[in-house]
Amino acid sequence: MNGNVIIISPDALSALVTKAVRAGVKDALADVARSKNEHLREADAAAYLGVAPNTLRMWRSQGRGPAYRKMGKAVTYARAELDAWSIHNRTLTADCLEIRRGTPC
Repeated sequence: MNGNVIIISPDALSALVTKAVRAGVKDALADVARSKNEHLREADAAAYLGVAPNTLRMWRSQGRGPAYRKMGKAVTYARAELDAWSIHNRTLTADCLEIRRGTPC
């Protein structure tokens, strides 16, 4: 430690902390927006969904599964599309419905 001491008023400290928190939140929101617009290659999309790449290929051949883009031989999936598809294709169980009583799980 270099031995320097900084003296700051409570108001100045509060302003400094507020500014730092706002900057952190702004950066975090930007990261979320970037990740939502991110396109994943087939293997990464499969890992994200927890399925094998062959499962995604089978779904595509059957006209099922999440929306995808194909440019030449490259197949990509938008992360936002994977999230939307995953939510839409969930199965509600009797336990879930009983516990939540009208509130979706």
